[in-house]
Amino acid sequence: LDSLLQEKKRLPKMQLQDIQEYKNKKSRKHWEEVDKRVKETGKDVATVCKEMFQERTLNFRNKVKERKVENAAEFMKIESEIRANNSELTPNQLKKLINKSKTAFYKSKKDSRPKSDNLNQLDEYAKKLHTDKWCPRGEPWWDEECEESYNSLYLLGAMMDVNIEKKTHDFMTEGAPEECKNHFDLLAKKRFNFKGPGKDDIKKEEDVDSKDGVKEEADKSIKKENKNQKPSQRMEKKVKKLLDQKISTNTEGKPEEDLLQEVVNDLKKQSTNLQGYNRYKLWFPTHKPWYDDECKEFHNRIVKLAEEAGLDIKYNKSHMNTHRSKNSQLFADWFKLVNTKCQSQAKNPEEKLKRLERKQKLREKREARAEKKAQETGIPPERPQKKKKDKFKKIKQEL
Repeated sequence: LDSLLQEKKRLPKMQLQDIQEYKNKKSRKHWEEVDKRVKETGKDVATVCKEMFQERTLNFRNKVKERKVENAAEFMKIESEIRANNSELTPNQLKKLINKSKTAFYKSKKDSRPKSDNLNQLDEYAKKLHTDKWCPRGEPWWDEECEESYNSLYLLGAMMDVNIEKKTHDFMTEGAPEECKNHFDLLAKKRFNFKGPGKDDIKKEEDVDSKDGVKEEADKSIKKENKNQKPSQRMEKKVKKLLDQKISTNTEGKPEEDLLQEVVNDLKKQSTNLQGYNRYKLWFPTHKPWYDDECKEFHNRIVKLAEEAGLDIKYNKSHMNTHRSKNSQLFADWFKLVNTKCQSQAKNPEEKLKRLERKQKLREKREARAEKKAQETGIPPERPQKKKKDKFKKIKQEL
């Protein structure tokens, strides 16, 4: 289970290929390695899987240790330089300076790591939208004349200390309105006079095909494309949709770049709120069957203390952390209570039976889906599932 969870966490980092393909490839490689080791060692499949999991965790821990040692050695050099350059300071002042540099050093290391969240690409996508407005280099009608016109405008903006890709509205209205008008007229002329197959022509052909009676197949292909899209592409579609809605309801006459920035900020806020809410549900699982009146009273006490301190622990992650650090003993008692309630529920044979029934239903659905897919494609499943023993016997006997 831990290995599956780790794989799930790593999935958003893979942006070069589709997530489903990544999963299939990963599972295929894993089972190929398992079969190879079983043939070489003659051990059971379960023991081989366990050994492989232990190796993975050990390698991961070793990598983390190596990284920590490297970072500590790198900071030791920085610390020695600080001590050599600031020998006049008192020990207390020197200690404060070292602590500040230490926090800045480790923060820079953390920021330099590859980000897994797709919302980090929103600013880049907003920039891309502005650049596409001025210079759509991906279009087939874009030529050297368009490039020269754009370069001259960009140079003019730089001479006026204005980045035309960031402050489009200001440059078009106050900076150089005539030059901008000439540039956009040139782009419109090129787009109109181009006779080759563009994006609009491809869309028209698709519409004609769907009218001729291939509508269902076209809809299916569109659904498959949407499923196989990368998370970044789905985010771009979402941003476009929200931006169009903002533009249609823009009664105040705000420029497009301001509306785009509002959309980006709203999406970032939603993601942070969702992260905070997920942690809140994890720490205070009110939906669980073992959550009784005792848990409710304790939970209300924690929420009341947070409201008195002016903290939003339900949606704000940092507020939850500060509340926990200030009331560490209270949270320790809460987690102990939750643990005892959860363990007592897990030992209950009736709940065990319900859990196993749920698992069995899910397994049956999965098997039926795999059989249906095999019948449609004519390819048998990669790894047929073995018949499992009846796990209900012991629990039924206990009941």
